[in-house]
Amino acid sequence: MTLFNRFQNALLGTWGIVIVLALFPGAAVSPAAPVTLRTDDASGTTSFTGSTNWSPTGVPAAGNSYFTGAHAIRSVNNTTTGKTNTFAGDSLSIDFGGRFLGKVGNNAAGNTTVANNTANYILNGGVMDQAG
Repeated sequence: MTLFNRFQNALLGTWGIVIVLALFPGAAVSPAAPVTLRTDDASGTTSFTGSTNWSPTGVPAAGNSYFTGAHAIRSVNNTTTGKTNTFAGDSLSIDFGGRFLGKVGNNAAGNTTVANNTANYILNGGVMDQAG
């Protein structure tokens, strides 16, 4: 391969990438869309670490912001002291009409469990309760 052919291939390769990015701008960076809770968490379930009630469906993940809307999200129901449950999304907004329901130690004999539910919480008109 001659020097000219190498230069031509390198140039076309670079321009090929530029053309693809110009025609498909979302291919380079796609910002995360907000993720919303579509219904209340049922007894014995949690969207804090689960995927069932999120829209779009999926477990909470970094890069996404999560919103409860007017729905209730339940925490993980730890029955062993010393656990830390970390919300994996960038933030969790407890919105107007929404509720974060802490279930730590619920249904445990003596109900003396101590655990942490860690997140970048945004209290946006909703409430946070501890049940048990």
